[in-house]
Amino acid sequence: MRSGLFATLQLFAVAAFQAGSYAQTVTPGGVVNNAGFQAPVAPGSLIAIFGDNLAAAPAAASTLPLPTTLGGVSVTVNGTLAAPLIYVSDKQINAQLPYETSVGSATLSVNGSAPVSFSVVASAPGILTYGANRAVAINQDGSLNSSDHPAQAGSWVTVYMSGQGLVSPAVVSGAASPGNPVAQPMLAVVATIGKQSAGIMFAGLTPGAVGLFQVNLRIPALASGDFPLMVSVGQGQSNTPLISVSADGNPVPSIVRTVAYHQVSNLPDQGPDGRTSFAISGFGGVIAFTHDTGPNQIYVMNFDGTGQTLVDSYPAFCACGSYVDISDKGDKVVSTEGRQIRLVDKGVLPLLTIDSSTAGIAGLKIEGDGGRIFFLVDRDAMIVGGPQSTGIQRGLYMMPVDGSGLMQIVGPDAVAALFGSTASNYYTPGFSDSGNTPNHTLGVSADGTRIVFGAQQVSGGGPDAIFGVNGDGSGLHMILGPVPYVDHVGISADGSKVLYDITSSDFVVETGVIDFDGTNRLALRHDGLGETPGVQLSADGSLLLAYNILYNTDGSGALQLSTLLNDLTPGQPVMDVTATRFVYPFVVPGTYSQGLSQLATAEIDPTSLGAAPAISSPTINPDYAVAGGAVQGTVTAGVNTGTSPHDHVLGVNYALVRDGLVEDPVNGVIFLVDDGTSGDQVAGDGIFTLNNVIAQANAPEGPRLFRLFAEVTDAAGLRHGTLIDITPFSVVLQPPASGTTGTSGH
Repeated sequence: MRSGLFATLQLFAVAAFQAGSYAQTVTPGGVVNNAGFQAPVAPGSLIAIFGDNLAAAPAAASTLPLPTTLGGVSVTVNGTLAAPLIYVSDKQINAQLPYETSVGSATLSVNGSAPVSFSVVASAPGILTYGANRAVAINQDGSLNSSDHPAQAGSWVTVYMSGQGLVSPAVVSGAASPGNPVAQPMLAVVATIGKQSAGIMFAGLTPGAVGLFQVNLRIPALASGDFPLMVSVGQGQSNTPLISVSADGNPVPSIVRTVAYHQVSNLPDQGPDGRTSFAISGFGGVIAFTHDTGPNQIYVMNFDGTGQTLVDSYPAFCACGSYVDISDKGDKVVSTEGRQIRLVDKGVLPLLTIDSSTAGIAGLKIEGDGGRIFFLVDRDAMIVGGPQSTGIQRGLYMMPVDGSGLMQIVGPDAVAALFGSTASNYYTPGFSDSGNTPNHTLGVSADGTRIVFGAQQVSGGGPDAIFGVNGDGSGLHMILGPVPYVDHVGISADGSKVLYDITSSDFVVETGVIDFDGTNRLALRHDGLGETPGVQLSADGSLLLAYNILYNTDGSGALQLSTLLNDLTPGQPVMDVTATRFVYPFVVPGTYSQGLSQLATAEIDPTSLGAAPAISSPTINPDYAVAGGAVQGTVTAGVNTGTSPHDHVLGVNYALVRDGLVEDPVNGVIFLVDDGTSGDQVAGDGIFTLNNVIAQANAPEGPRLFRLFAEVTDAAGLRHGTLIDITPFSVVLQPPASGTTGTSGH
């Protein structure tokens, strides 16, 4: 993101005029998007208002939040909403349409002038322009895109816009857009250049600016020339200014995806770290984790690893590690070691303590907005710590974050009835499952209206089942089961899809999704010997994370998040609601015997690589490999660590990716070098090369992604990595005829 360009970019949209007489009149149809100057407009848009005598003298806002009165001028929308003002003059006012403006017909007046009607739609994207209908787009090298400074095919550009509509998290009208988390549009964003799809790397409000929407996108494989750019947000389509592209006529390696990895903790190598749980906020800005080495400790830190803070520390009431959950904004953290429930908000609030040698808290979740806490008590127990002990029946519970209003949502009788049995003693049925993995027994939608949980017909003996219920306790039903073992349960933030890990009697684990009503069950993978890979669903339920693979929940494909010989491989990550940010533990080479793990992050198409290396100008010649053939291709790429010399580079390697999954290598010769061998031209110049690109003899013919990975260490010894996926590349059975290339694809 390039937030520092805000003041410069405003110049593209501001026109100053001489002030005339002072009786305001807004021109009919004179309310348009300030980017592209077209109607209709969307909530949050930068708008231009045209008319006569709008201001006595030109004036520009100099502070944030933007004022609602500027140079004696105020703008009112729908009679009550005050519009933040950027610039006023005789003929034109630049303002932000308040986010609170409802979709439909609206009115606008200046200093009480006669209202003028205009249309407001959910999204009305407009691209800022300059000169002869040229897009305000910044090339990858930082230059303004123009015919003299075209963007290379396969590179990326940052396009500046307005009119994306509502964003999440919400931003106050007139206020600077936040940087952590970045506010992103609630509607889908797609782009084309020359009618060819341009991959979206990032779409969101520019931090520090007001109403400025930026889209980072990849330039598709085009010939040299000027091409129309169009960006769509939801149903809204932008204007189509020109963008300049440069190509040499050969197939252009295009980077379709970038993943950045960062080690964010560096605990001393003194044995096991006692980390039993970690979580990432729904909006991806905050990480919470535990460190159980005496008192159980709860830490939080920013996604980039900064700001690590101890926020709670307490003695465990059992020989148990704590596990955590965190609100979407990251401002509230709940934890339990199985006996206590504690909240970290503006301080530490102990909420509940149970006393039992046989019962425990079997699942703990906090609502997305941080308002309520949901938890399971697996067996009957006693609540202690008050004036007197009180019994608590096993079941599913909810309480507000202030600890008041404890409510049982589901009790044992209702669950037993669905098992076809009756409740008895203190543990039949039990509110846990065979997996009994911390926080894998309970799932809650973001608004708390839908809940899924695991239960056993006989606690400790099974069989197991997955149940669903509405947040008010109505609509209890069995979603899946009975089955021998339930290992893991989860639900999407919108409550539409349920994740399951179940184990059959032959110990084969099935991971898949099923609708909340128990229909449309779809298995996505099978693992043996009790492995339980399922972790989490994206907000809309379209993606399921299992180990380091994202599966499309319609069964259409997958994406492996790592590659060959990557020390920073995400083994058991958790993710944010957009399925673009991930947190996971990994073991630094050389510390395996101590069991020490560090925390790392991964992010798909980040706005900044940070300390991860930049992989530049990749070339693959030829753009195919012959299955089992003698043709050996050559790959080269620049690796820039941002520091010198290049001896901080730990390794650069390649892999072939088929249908989103990494294929096994033919041999261990997959590392690119910068030592003057293996086809490398100049040792130590930062250009890495390998002349041994080959494919397995039994590799199926067809398109591939060519994956490059580079790993470095920084001055503190922390590891960082970058992965890029490149197209076109393919595996063929015979070398193509002279003058042609292999089949390309994604």
